[in-house]
Amino acid sequence: MMCDPISAIAPLRIARGVQNKVLEALAMGKWVLASPEVCRTFAPKLPDGIKRCDAAEDYLDALATLPPPTQPDEQVAEAASQRFSWSESLDPILCELADIESDAPLLPDADLGDVRSRSAVVRARDLVTQPSP
Repeated sequence: MMCDPISAIAPLRIARGVQNKVLEALAMGKWVLASPEVCRTFAPKLPDGIKRCDAAEDYLDALATLPPPTQPDEQVAEAASQRFSWSESLDPILCELADIESDAPLLPDADLGDVRSRSAVVRARDLVTQPSP
């Protein structure tokens, strides 16, 4: 994606789907200079390594304050890894599935009409926890 950049710049006015590119830059230890629209997608708190830029001058000012690009910023990469890890994101989903599973009626596997059936919940839990091939 990038070859020794100083930072990634995300000046988008519509930020649909941009989170992955921003997360890739953060994971590489690169600072991200982002528009308010991009920043809103990370509400309520911006991840470490993102600088909000409201105007063109803000991008220039932010670039001037960044550390030299000789090496990735390991603190930025580590903060991104901790905040956006799969296990951190998955824990609330697994808790919700466990709550639903404990309250769901036990139905035969053949009855798939009720998505809240215990067998359907167990299949959903197994689907999100099994490693990708």
